Amino acid sequence: MVRQLGIPTWFLTLSAADMQWPEVIRSIAHQYGTYLTDDDVKKMSWEEKCKWLRSYPVTAARQFDHRLNLFFKEYIGGKGHPIGELQDYMIRIEFQARGSPHAHTILWMKNAPKLGVDEDAEIINFINEHQSCAIPDNSDEDMRDLVLSRQKHVHSKTCRRAGSCRFKFPHPPSMETIIARQPSDMNPAAVATELKTKEDVLRKVRTIMEDKTTPQDISLEHLLRRAKVHPQEYQQALKLTKSREPIILRRNPSETDINQYNPKILKLWRANMDIQFILDPYSCIMYITSYMLKSERAMSDLLQKVLEESRGEDLKSKLRKVGSAFLNNREVSAQEAVYRLLSLPLQRKSRQVVYVNTATKDKRVSMLKPRHVLESMNDDDDDIFCTSALDRATYNTGASDPPDGGTDHIPDVLDGRDNNGMNDKDRIQRYPRVIKLQNNLGNMKRRRQHCIIRFHKETKNDEERYRNLLMLYLPWRDEEVDLKDGFASYKDHFEHVIDTVRANEAMFSINADAIDAAYNDLLRNGPPEDIWHSIAPNVEFEQAQQQAEGLTVGGEMSEEDQRENIDLTPQSTSNHRSELHARFTAELNKVRMSSEEYRTMMRSLNSKQMEVLRFHRKWCKDTIIALKHDKPAPQYTIFLSGPGGVGKSHIFKLVHHETLRLLTPLSGRYFDPNDLPVLLTAFTGTAAFGINGMTLHSALSLGCGGKEYQPLSSDKLNTLRLRLGKLKLLIIDEVSMVGADILYHVHRRLQDICGNSDPDTRFGGVSILAVGDMFQLQPVGQRHVFSEPSSDYAKLHAKIKGSLWEENFRMIELTESMRQKEDQDFANLLMRVRRAACTESDMNILKSRVISKTNPCYPTEALLVFRNNKEADEHNLKHLTKLSSKVFEIKAIDTKKDLRTGLTNVAISTKPSGNCGLREVLSVAVGARVMVTVNVDVSDGIVNGAFATVVAIDSTGLDVQTILVKFDSDWVGKQAIANSQYKQAYPGVKPSCIAISRLNHSHHRHRPLELTELGEEAE
Repeated sequence: MVRQLGIPTWFLTLSAADMQWPEVIRSIAHQYGTYLTDDDVKKMSWEEKCKWLRSYPVTAARQFDHRLNLFFKEYIGGKGHPIGELQDYMIRIEFQARGSPHAHTILWMKNAPKLGVDEDAEIINFINEHQSCAIPDNSDEDMRDLVLSRQKHVHSKTCRRAGSCRFKFPHPPSMETIIARQPSDMNPAAVATELKTKEDVLRKVRTIMEDKTTPQDISLEHLLRRAKVHPQEYQQALKLTKSREPIILRRNPSETDINQYNPKILKLWRANMDIQFILDPYSCIMYITSYMLKSERAMSDLLQKVLEESRGEDLKSKLRKVGSAFLNNREVSAQEAVYRLLSLPLQRKSRQVVYVNTATKDKRVSMLKPRHVLESMNDDDDDIFCTSALDRATYNTGASDPPDGGTDHIPDVLDGRDNNGMNDKDRIQRYPRVIKLQNNLGNMKRRRQHCIIRFHKETKNDEERYRNLLMLYLPWRDEEVDLKDGFASYKDHFEHVIDTVRANEAMFSINADAIDAAYNDLLRNGPPEDIWHSIAPNVEFEQAQQQAEGLTVGGEMSEEDQRENIDLTPQSTSNHRSELHARFTAELNKVRMSSEEYRTMMRSLNSKQMEVLRFHRKWCKDTIIALKHDKPAPQYTIFLSGPGGVGKSHIFKLVHHETLRLLTPLSGRYFDPNDLPVLLTAFTGTAAFGINGMTLHSALSLGCGGKEYQPLSSDKLNTLRLRLGKLKLLIIDEVSMVGADILYHVHRRLQDICGNSDPDTRFGGVSILAVGDMFQLQPVGQRHVFSEPSSDYAKLHAKIKGSLWEENFRMIELTESMRQKEDQDFANLLMRVRRAACTESDMNILKSRVISKTNPCYPTEALLVFRNNKEADEHNLKHLTKLSSKVFEIKAIDTKKDLRTGLTNVAISTKPSGNCGLREVLSVAVGARVMVTVNVDVSDGIVNGAFATVVAIDSTGLDVQTILVKFDSDWVGKQAIANSQYKQAYPGVKPSCIAISRLNHSHHRHRPLELTELGEEAE
């Protein structure tokens, strides 16, 4: 279309807002017999809207299709002309990570100004008339809310992967709309100087804009005055560019993060939109050409990853894995499935496209005539193919030949236009609408609207290229004779009629050179994603955010996390295969127990402990026999219980070692080198580090909190299957901290990983050794593991199949205390405390150990435990002020944009429990004692509960850049210390310090620290 119609006027992208369009939810509810009003829908929670949307995605998809069609027919292409009079268009439907569609459109407007043809002033007036980035005032609250909630960009880690925002926000403020130009008529040295001057000017202004003391509503005049930049100097700097011509819209400093929009379209469409006036033919063609390939890039990326993972394997194995991935891993959202199953168009054009096959006759593909026709023909008859469009175009004249005896060239005939510059009346008189074809090929109608001609462009063979050009743009009757017309070659004939060919070609190839350059660049360098980011930043930003968060509408949505110190690892929210593989590779390469250590531990076992180990050893042998005979491994589910000090950790460490020792010899026959037959896990990061294992959430990629099970994307699930698909034993330490919902999540995840859909199988057939003491406190924010789950689906599962815990786990209790075996009286006292059965004598002994703060022996450096966070915070802040060093108050960085709804103005929780352990405000000073509140790196011991002392704070004024801490334990942070970049930067600080960086949780970004107790420098 660009080749034939010229450069389009607008790129326009329209996103779906199915959560904010009440009519979508109302229509779905109506089909279920529920009648809702707009107010009912607006009052719904996001989870309720998702539930309705998931219940019938057919209606949601058809609603978007109908809305888009009506919007284009009645508004964009109607008499209102919101962005000019529509002449032609092309629409492409794409689907975001969360499953909703959005429409990318290319629009040709009648009499729109063009760069290089019209004056810049005319183009700028056209842009200002139809494009804006202004924030409306309070007189139009609805429009103001739409702009702030839909068009405002908020930075996140997805847009700052390379430091600066890849979507080019914030845009520079400007007094007027500008079309920037590259410096011309200068030598390279002068150009470099000019561009450096421009960068210096813009850097001064940008520095003042980023200054936190600069008012948000500052005017451009005052901003330039603060930056000590003259307005004329600033405008001149904006007019220079070192790349292709960009448009700089007029905007105030408060509007630098507003994405451009059309007020009329935004008001009516009521969802995210991107609109961009097209200046550069190259960028336009590059965007269109590469975008046509974008929808299938996901499959290409997946196949590439499969090949990378199978590196080193034989060719047969590689082909098997590639074939499996191709057949089973094309992830399609529910709404995309609806589009494809119902044949809803994924692409629309204002004109029909016709392909002209210019290959030689022996290379053309033809369709056989119907069977009944072939059966009625003579055996010697070679007229067996259906008449093609090329055949009909060849015989388009006869009784209807033009009076001057001329003929049309092929595109002319198929396109339906004439080559003589006639008006419509003359054309109708000389060229009747119905043309009778020669050789009894029937009739052919002339089109009322020109179509788009497609053809193959030969680039390798010169003779074939000239033949194609002659066939397309020179009138002929017999291609075997007329295309050479007595010349020695097609090239000679082409050079003889070059003026006629080029004149006819110009009607169908307006931008031939630019198209060829863009296409060749695409083949060499691949799709230019930076162009997508500039042209459609809103939708590309949403797509990047949703992919980073792993959002899907089809999955269950988690509730607000209620735990103060949540087990959160950055890897658990990442869907990158490399991070998952690195996690399991580190687990696989951990140093195993030495033979001497193993023998020492075995000799220290008592009879009950030895009984447990013998049972497990028999299971290992039975598993080996089963695997050798291609049978499923036997499964056990045991709860190893007992009070502290009875040797539970002693046992499961030996069980872990025995499993690896006995099953590893099967590598090569049943297990691959990268398989993990056994996993050692714990619920919290502190416990996992203590046993040299993984957290349960990290190992199985469980979500952060929530009672509902969250299925994994096929990409991430396949990675887990590659590493854990042959898992035979899962050890869970501190099982008392695992709630009933989490246990159900473990069951579902193992079923998914092992590919076991048998409803009678538990935990995917994997054996479970759960270790812990149920006399401990209830899991925070969860019910006991033996209680009824809180999620509806898990409740139903328990009612039908029985409790996962009570119906499956057999308890083995260890009772002999190994820790206090030298003090049996104290061991018995602890046992009675555990059961809440203290005697009067026990109470007297415990009370005798209570010490008051006035006692000279009071341990001032001991850690204090309070009943609630409020009391702890008050105590810590009180003692923080006693430090001699400066106290810094560091606020969290809130994006204030909900990734699920797309709304910018959302309520941010001020409690750590609402932000996965990240505080709203962190008060800290050198010498302060702090504790990590999030699992940063379990393998390195930087986990929730690790204590440290602040040794240095790097700041600019009150703005804290870096917090360096030294952990209490020398075992914590060894890897981080080895990789630290601060050894030379802080020579006065011990080399064992670690920088604590900000972590992201949804729309909340902060350092995972909180105060604990008084530091060493207190007065």
